[in-house]
Amino acid sequence: MYCDIDDVRLMLPEVTADILRDSTIIYFIEDAQERIDVRLRGVYDVPFTTAPAHIQNLCALYASYLTLRVYPDQTVEDDLERLWDDIDTLLSNLTNGKDDLGDSYKVSDSLSEPMFVITKSKRYRKSDVYDTRNELIISNESEDVLLDTETIVKK
Repeated sequence: MYCDIDDVRLMLPEVTADILRDSTIIYFIEDAQERIDVRLRGVYDVPFTTAPAHIQNLCALYASYLTLRVYPDQTVEDDLERLWDDIDTLLSNLTNGKDDLGDSYKVSDSLSEPMFVITKSKRYRKSDVYDTRNELIISNESEDVLLDTETIVKK
């Protein structure tokens, strides 16, 4: 895992073990890690075998966000929105080159075609939609489709 339970609990001191079990936090950490990998795929070699400190912090932040989103009685909506904006900015900066984890984490140049991760829902021609394994998930047809594109990679 990119971060651990203690990292998340440090960010959420009001969410004690009485309120939230460790197994639930582990679920949110794993979910955050998968979401981070989806956003960074194509730029960095993910999943990271050893997560850089920047990714550890980002994962704890993301897992905290996912936790607060599910437990709204512990959350102020404006705080949740600001937290998401911070996470989105950090991930965008890593994918667009404003931030860099270093060459040792980047995808090798041996890829035949560049890829990028689409992060917003949008209409696509069915011929343009691929899954994260770069396999076509929609048959070639001319009509458009609206997809949740957080897990979609466009070739």
